[in-house]
Amino acid sequence: MAHQVLGIDLGHFSIKLASLELGFRSSKLLSFHERELPESPSGSPSEGLKERQFEVLKEMLGELFLRPEHLATAIESTGMFRMVTLPFGDPKKIEAVLPFELEGEFLSRTDEQSIDFLVVPEKNESPESISAKKAHYILAAVASREHIDHLMDRFGMLGFQPKFIGAAALTTSSLSTVPSLIPEERPIAILDLGHKYSHLCVLHHKTIPSFARTLERGGYDLNHFLAQKREISISEASALKHQAELIDLEKADTYSDESKQISADLKEALRPLIRDLRQTLLAAMSRSGAQVTQIVLMGGGSRLSGIDRFLESELGIKASFWSPSDSEWMKSAVLKLEKDPDALRHFGSALGLGLSLSRSSYQINFRKRESSYRTQMQQLRARIPAMVLSGLAILICTLIMAATSFYSINRETKLLEAQLQKQTKALFGEEILNTKEIESRLGAKTTEDKIPSLSAFDLLHSLSTHTPRQMTEGEKIVPANLEISDLDMKSGQIIIKATVSSAQYIDDLEKEWAKLPCIEGLTKGRIQPLAEKNLKQFSMELKTCL
Repeated sequence: MAHQVLGIDLGHFSIKLASLELGFRSSKLLSFHERELPESPSGSPSEGLKERQFEVLKEMLGELFLRPEHLATAIESTGMFRMVTLPFGDPKKIEAVLPFELEGEFLSRTDEQSIDFLVVPEKNESPESISAKKAHYILAAVASREHIDHLMDRFGMLGFQPKFIGAAALTTSSLSTVPSLIPEERPIAILDLGHKYSHLCVLHHKTIPSFARTLERGGYDLNHFLAQKREISISEASALKHQAELIDLEKADTYSDESKQISADLKEALRPLIRDLRQTLLAAMSRSGAQVTQIVLMGGGSRLSGIDRFLESELGIKASFWSPSDSEWMKSAVLKLEKDPDALRHFGSALGLGLSLSRSSYQINFRKRESSYRTQMQQLRARIPAMVLSGLAILICTLIMAATSFYSINRETKLLEAQLQKQTKALFGEEILNTKEIESRLGAKTTEDKIPSLSAFDLLHSLSTHTPRQMTEGEKIVPANLEISDLDMKSGQIIIKATVSSAQYIDDLEKEWAKLPCIEGLTKGRIQPLAEKNLKQFSMELKTCL
């Protein structure tokens, strides 16, 4: 059964949402949306970030009427990844040993951190075939539990709880679970250029990340550099950056001096990022022994014109923009992509987050272990006041109903006692409430009054069934032609007037009815002939037990 999921990329510049439908072995893109955050008073991307992010997210969820079954989001932070080599690949053993291996790597205590990990398989090894006894590289990620709790509290205020909280640098690796979204050659690096942070994820395996790092370099650094150097505002620097292009040296003659100067300034601002990327790629190669052959660019920072050529020339590695080619997978959003073919490039993290909930994804999830139970307990604690109030309301209503019923019964009891006193005084000359005394005084009278064994309907039915339908004339059997013209039924008495074709039949009828147990006596009236119809008219009086 397919489920609708929502990947939420909580960026420093905008909120990006990707709605997907995930089946058992398939997935498809439903829609994607983006909305910029309001600028902070100081212009700093970190000032009041969570408040601005969740205010915009609340507006988007309300306006777009998005009610997904599951949510996925991520935490971005520098220094959250560590590579550890352990002499086994058993997840249970790794979980027990890893906190001690990472102890001393961070300023805070490990019990204040949420730790998750991936066992990095070898080149030709699948996740299912990882040996529990063989030594493996462990890609560990650490996040503050306080940060995770705060994030879950924010989502709880919106009425949702994310099922997946990943590490931002790893989320784009889930794109490889859909064929044709990511180039198949390996090793490959996915570079998500953001506003505040840039994330690099290296894939040596088909779908499993082997190295990841978050770099505190992004589009805001370029804006800040241009604003300081040209003495303009941050917003003016941002507009200038979006209009600029990183110019190749061989084509510099075709551009104006102003354009070349802006390009030189941007390249200078990108130097720290280039330095960090070189170090990260060397660290990834030292772990795997293989050099990355291609860098796939995505994110808002990839909008900078010429960034692909600049990175390729500086790093000596092929760089290309992410351009998914599976039209069937994203056909629901084809109209939006026709207007802006590169729009999906900026949603790599949001799409990766949505796909992180698929069965084939291999991801770090901070909602595992301790945090996985926090939502249920938090929701239960949040509902306790309402449950207590509901219980009190039910108890109060029950007490009111019981008091009302008791009052009604008590009132009815007094009315019945008053009637009983009135009736006993009329019958015995005095008021009596004791039921046993009343029964003893009534004595035999109560035992003599019996319920009749038959009803009037039963008696009439017995008369009908014991009435002959035919009679004998000589040697012939002919119809009796009995017609009852009048029936008068009183207490203990029935008077019948009828006509019949033979006087002999009247005697036979009298004998049959006399056999009935409730008939105590019969008196036959005068028989009168009716000449015109050759019939006999008679009457009969029956004494009954009723």
